[in-house]
Amino acid sequence: MTDDQLLIKDIIDSNSPRAYRALVEKYERNVFTVCIRILRNREEAEEVAQDVFIKGFKLLKTLKDHTKFPNWIIKIAYTKAIDRKRLKQIKKTDISQVNEAVYQQSETPFVLASLENRKELLMKIINKLDTQEATIISLYYLQDRSVKDISEITEMTISNVKVKLYRARNSLRLMISKEFKHEINDLL
Repeated sequence: MTDDQLLIKDIIDSNSPRAYRALVEKYERNVFTVCIRILRNREEAEEVAQDVFIKGFKLLKTLKDHTKFPNWIIKIAYTKAIDRKRLKQIKKTDISQVNEAVYQQSETPFVLASLENRKELLMKIINKLDTQEATIISLYYLQDRSVKDISEITEMTISNVKVKLYRARNSLRLMISKEFKHEINDLL
């Protein structure tokens, strides 16, 4: 049995707080990453991530194959974040979100390049992608999920995930070259 399987067994059999904590600590970053990619708001992503674990642990007994826990919990995160985003789109946009969007658009590539490391720069650019593309790129490159795993999580076909991954890469490439091209032209 794997560590995850043992922890799940402890949770189901004895409601072990230690096992809960271990699973949350192991997967909280992956769950949060999916939520933040979709929601693009830290507070909301944290709230949804907490909801994901609460729902996941309530439904844990329904998971027949415990080896599928990582994809299963990420799928719950994906679904809950999409649901929250849909609900949010129904509500009016408040002024703080508008100000944040304006601020993000006003950043130039030189400002972005001054960030401490390349990962932060990449995160900024990924955040400008469409929600679905950002999620797929994050799952594939940042969480090392396979195309098959992403297909299960998003409920898309494998070929659809491949197409969306291809398009997301092209979008990233274009965004990066466009941002830096404008900046170079301004210097000349």
